[in-house]
Amino acid sequence: IRSLEHFYSYDQPILAAADGVVYEVVDHFKDLPPNVAGRFDEANSVVIQHTDREYTNYGHIRKGSATVKKGDKVVRGQEIARVGNSGFAGFPHLHFAVYVLLRTPEGQGVFVGAPYQFTGFKLVEAAGTPCSVDVKLARPQENWTMECPKPCPTGPSTRCRHSLPALAR
Repeated sequence: IRSLEHFYSYDQPILAAADGVVYEVVDHFKDLPPNVAGRFDEANSVVIQHTDREYTNYGHIRKGSATVKKGDKVVRGQEIARVGNSGFAGFPHLHFAVYVLLRTPEGQGVFVGAPYQFTGFKLVEAAGTPCSVDVKLARPQENWTMECPKPCPTGPSTRCRHSLPALAR
């Protein structure tokens, strides 16, 4: 594959998994060609704080694509950026992580990865093999390509036919 545009995920919208406040935005590093991995510290990202201790990180976003800035309030399903190929990526994809902030008795903070699950998506490719599997609840795995329903224009609702991939709580 010679260009980023040939990848299904490239330039796809990235939606906030839950309501929160934007904690950090980095989107000035260039997108690299396919099969070229940059440096870990040169990955564009958006970090959202959801509670006093819970954060989500959306990594490898496209250069200049962030639609939010530090301090902005975001709602679940809001577009926050687009998928890119910055940092140590190699190919366009979203690096999604949930972190919990833990504090020592001295007040030092450390982020620890937390498990999560998504609901209501379609698995369209697994490890390079095309497929079409409707998934009700799962923790996405490496090398999965997922297709998620578009959010309802009026927001999440029990009467709406669309559902959002969401953090399982």
